[in-house]
Formats: sequence, structure tokens, C-alpha cells
Amino acid sequence: MFLIHTGETLRIGVKFPKKACRECQFRHLCTRSATEPREITLRPKEEHLAIVKRRKQQTNKRWLKQYNQRAGVEGTISQGVRGAGFAHAAVM
Repeated sequence: MFLIHTGETLRIGVKFPKKACRECQFRHLCTRSATEPREITLRPKEEHLAIVKRRKQQTNKRWLKQYNQRAGVEGTISQGVRGAGFAHAAVM
């Protein structure tokens, strides 16, 4: 186990022993590497729980309706920026 610093966020890295991975019958489900063992990165518990909570909220119909409205607005803005060059429009 080792710590990974990504900007301001701390992650926990786990690298399994080569021998354990090589002998595992489920290796093909776990990693695509032919020779290297499985590596995973974990978030701190509080951050993980917050993400799980937010993902659960994203499954209700009220949230989906709000998100669809936001996605429509963001799509329109994106079209204006990319297609019509609004990013460089003069502000009066």
C-alpha cells in the first residue's frame, strides 16, 4: 500500500503481489495486463461515501429532470462557443 498525492487530494494505492495475481483464477476479470499484477486506487472513506451518496441521488426522477434542463443549456452554450465563436465576442 502506498499514498498518492494528486494535487490537493490524497489517494491510497494498492498493488497486489505478482505471485498472487499470477495464480488467481479470476485474473482475466481483474486486469488486462499479461504480466503485471492488479493495481487499484482508493479514495479516503469520507470522499468515497460522499460520491456514493451523490450517485444515489442522481437516480431519482427529480434530479434527472433538473440535469436534463442543465444539459440543454450547456449544450446551447457549447454550440455558441464552438460554432458561432461566442467565446471571443466583444462585451459592451
